[in-house]
This record gives sequence, C-alpha cells and structure tokens, in this order.
Amino acid sequence: QLNTFDAVLHSDASVEFAGQRVAGRTQPRVLDADAGLTGPVTVALRPEALSLVPRRDGDPAIQGNVLNYDFLGSVVRVRVEVGGQPVSIDMFNSTDIELPQPGSVTRLYFSTEDLLILPK
Repeated sequence: QLNTFDAVLHSDASVEFAGQRVAGRTQPRVLDADAGLTGPVTVALRPEALSLVPRRDGDPAIQGNVLNYDFLGSVVRVRVEVGGQPVSIDMFNSTDIELPQPGSVTRLYFSTEDLLILPK
C-alpha cells in the first residue's frame, strides 16, 4: 500500500508536498517518459521507506500527528496523520523499538531515492 500525496514538481526537480519542499541529492524517480513534467503530480512513498529516525544525515522529513499503531507479528504499523490524511509506516518489531504515543507529534524521515513521482 503506497502513501500518496498531492504535490507540485518544480523545474529544478524539487518536489513540494506535505508542507515540505524536497530538493533531492539525486533526482526522484518519475514514472513517466516525459522528462519535462512539471506542475501538479502525485508523490508516493512505500510504508517501509518511512522511518521515525533519520537513516542518513540530511534525510528530509514530514511532520504529523500519531494516530495509532498495530503489532502485525514481526512488523509494527504506525499510522500518522500528515496534512489531514493517514500515512502508514512499517517497521520491524524489536524489543528496543520506541513507539511514539498516539496524539504526539512526530517526524517521518525518508530518502529522496524512495520518492516516486506519478503524473496526475
């Protein structure tokens, strides 16, 4: 299940969504042959591409409010409201995991390489 966001792709290959403008260190993947695509797009991030902690220095982040979490065996699915819409994060369940409390504000980190940009 992809997390999708309404977004704007700018001519400098940066993408703006969820209150964040991301200028990738590498160009995000655009699933369209039209290299000149700019304007309204949909940005997608897989639940496992999001993290509650940065994986690398400089990883961009979006902010949201924690709704809840579910234990699904070896995976914990955290649901966060970002810009009025639910976003899912999947992470491995381990004894040292620190889960944010429902109602708290958290940041969701991702790598620009994980962004999928889809034409509208």
